[in-house]
Amino acid sequence: MSRLALPSPLAISTLTMFEEKYHGWLIEILTDAEGYIFNCWLPGCRLAVSDRQNYPTLFSARTAAKRRADRESVKWALQHCYQTYRQGNLNFEEFQTLEELINQTLLPNLEANLEQRV
Repeated sequence: MSRLALPSPLAISTLTMFEEKYHGWLIEILTDAEGYIFNCWLPGCRLAVSDRQNYPTLFSARTAAKRRADRESVKWALQHCYQTYRQGNLNFEEFQTLEELINQTLLPNLEANLEQRV
């Protein structure tokens, strides 16, 4: 007699409801017993980012996922600039210029997009 493998409790309790590409990220919205949750993935990256919160609507989960993807993009851009500077591929002036561009361009756009989505 053969045994059947049972699906994990997570597989039973969540279902992919929606997928969308957004600024290079794959956004996945899942349903569970309490509402909607999201995961954001970068192509070729096996780790997802999420705030692990439940949202009452698909729209609110999608909005939160886009905010998280935007925040992660800004964070990673700043980290990349710093690493490039530390490796000696940028001088201090170049690093400062890039950091200012990221902070002056990406952050205000992120904040404006957050205000429009709320």
